[in-house]
Amino acid sequence: MPLDDLFRIGRVSNVDGNTGVIKVKVDPTFTAHLSHLTKSHTGKNSERQFLFIEHTGKPVPYLIESIQTDKSDKFQFVLEDIHSGVAANLLLKRNAYMEISRDSEISKTLNKYLILNGFRIVDQALGDLGEVVEILEMPMQSLARVIYREKEILIPLNENTVTEIDKEEKVLYMTVPEGLLDI
Repeated sequence: MPLDDLFRIGRVSNVDGNTGVIKVKVDPTFTAHLSHLTKSHTGKNSERQFLFIEHTGKPVPYLIESIQTDKSDKFQFVLEDIHSGVAANLLLKRNAYMEISRDSEISKTLNKYLILNGFRIVDQALGDLGEVVEILEMPMQSLARVIYREKEILIPLNENTVTEIDKEEKVLYMTVPEGLLDI
């Protein structure tokens, strides 16, 4: 399954060295969804869910045996076939993804720009500006964090700046506000 079909929910932040339980620091957008899964993900009849961990740019699926809330933004995952600290350590600091139905309530409320992590930004006038490192959700708009000429730049994402999203080529075509890159 390509990364474009998945939602990045967070990053593996630490592991239990004895049991192989992994802890994922989850983007606040997904905490309510995962909290719901912790309640519904019990018993033999529960729906099979997978956590995808990025490895060399590709998502690797792991069957979720159980999910528990650790803190408000951290969740503990017990994954099938990961039952030691050695195995779990291989997943440390990697991006974590989940498949979320496009018809689900969370999918309907998700910001369309969240999928843009890893996309290249191409400005109409300046050309290639670099890769989107992170999408930041602010109360009034989303921002793309980009490293441009060794500086961190926050570029607003809205209908005035985004001209085209090419999901196949992973390119975000934009008209960056004048003077933004001069800072």
